[in-house]
Amino acid sequence: MIIWSGWGWLVGLFWVSAVVLSGFAGVAVKGTAFAGCDLAIGLAAVALLNFLTFRWFAGRGSSGGTLFFIPSRFWTWIMVAVGLVSLTFGIQGERQHAADLKKYPGMAAFLVADGLIDNHTGAVAFGNNEAEQQTAQAFSDLMKERMPKVFTGGGGKTLATGGHFLTYCRRTVEGIVLLVHVPELRNYPEGEVRDALVELAWECARQAVAEGATPVDLVVALRGFVSYGPIMEGLSDGAPQISTSGDQTRLYRYFDSEAGGA
Repeated sequence: MIIWSGWGWLVGLFWVSAVVLSGFAGVAVKGTAFAGCDLAIGLAAVALLNFLTFRWFAGRGSSGGTLFFIPSRFWTWIMVAVGLVSLTFGIQGERQHAADLKKYPGMAAFLVADGLIDNHTGAVAFGNNEAEQQTAQAFSDLMKERMPKVFTGGGGKTLATGGHFLTYCRRTVEGIVLLVHVPELRNYPEGEVRDALVELAWECARQAVAEGATPVDLVVALRGFVSYGPIMEGLSDGAPQISTSGDQTRLYRYFDSEAGGA
């Protein structure tokens, strides 16, 4: 065949196995923040498996076939080469990650909080205490109730969020921060549609944090499946300043306990 001959299809299976193993490696090996290190672990395992498999074939007088016209046994060294490149990028990523953690003291706590709203696993509201969880729940409920009234169709039910507005609340001496995973945020394009979403989110946040007549500093950060979009900052009794850069580093200071974070 054009793609493989003989037992060459096993090489393709080994490549798929490398990706699967890298996922397990990411869970088992704590501290690897970048996929490059995890993929290198997976490739190291399958490279050894590929070597032993086709060495066994060679011992029985079989070439083992080819994949994309490359003899199966040679794929071992391609796997090793790709693994080394992945490891190099992974190590560089880890070093940059470590440098960023030192540069931004609140980054580690932010990443933990942000990770809680990655996927819907049952709960939709998060915080360090009951008061924060209640505020997050109030915001999430308000958004889910009002979205159909503002948007026809909306973002829909997604695998990551289950159609819920996953919300994390953090109260600090500087104010209240809401991190929000919006279902299918990418389906709300820049312009009037995105502006309407931002306006709705700010209004819901104002109501969720209402605490008598005293206004508080409020931050509402909307994110999609991968990255952040609009970030709103202002007093809860007024209009916000809106950043559309998606720069999440501006949120780190609210999670720095030494700077006043709860």
